[in-house]
Order: sequence, then C-alpha cells, then structure tokens
Amino acid sequence: MKEGSNHKKEIKAREGLVYDPTQDCKLVGAARALAGIKDAVTIVHARPGCHCGVLLLRALGSNQNDIRIVGSGFRAQDMVYGAEGRLATAIRLSYKNFKPSLIAVLNCSAPAIMGDDVEGVVQAMKKE
Repeated sequence: MKEGSNHKKEIKAREGLVYDPTQDCKLVGAARALAGIKDAVTIVHARPGCHCGVLLLRALGSNQNDIRIVGSGFRAQDMVYGAEGRLATAIRLSYKNFKPSLIAVLNCSAPAIMGDDVEGVVQAMKKE
C-alpha cells in the first residue's frame, strides 16, 4: 500500500463514528445520571436534534425499561421567540401523564444562550 493512500483517511473517518460522551455535550452525562433515579421524568429543553444522543443512550445503553426522557417541543422559530411556554407545557403534561416523584429539566445551550428563564418556569410550575 502506498504511503499517500486513502487508507489512513478512511481509518480516521471511522474513528469519528465512535460516540464519546466525555468529549461531547454534557447533556448525555446528566441524562445518564438521572436515568438511575426511579420514577423520574427528564425533560430535555433543547433545539431539535440536541437530545438525539440522550435518546440513543436510552435505547442502546440501558437495561432499564422505565427511563422516561421527553423533549420540550423546542422548534427552530423558538430560537427567536423563546420556548418558555413549550417547557411549561412539557412539565404540565409530564406530570399529568406520569405522576413522577421527580421532574428534572435539562437546560441546553441554545435556550441558555437565548435567555429562556428555565428556573422561573420551573418555579411557576411548582406552584401550579
């Protein structure tokens, strides 16, 4: 094999296919920690696609059948207008449908940068 061949490039490309949560978004680590809490619901407040790694982790990386991870319904237009209402709805529906002992909200980078008041929404929902 020639030294200038594409073989090394191909190996390098394949190395990128391995998902390493220690080198990626901390969302996966937080979701993994919450997955160990029985009777909990984790709400991922994130842009579309951001929670895919968490859902993949749920599907492939756990032997628990009762892990409940839901999205807040964040959409592209929410990058402009905010998604606090969607988060409140997700919390309300999670409580109504599951009656969990804990609802955890994972705030991701996009809503945090936009300034969504996640803490304010959570506090308001506690009163409701």
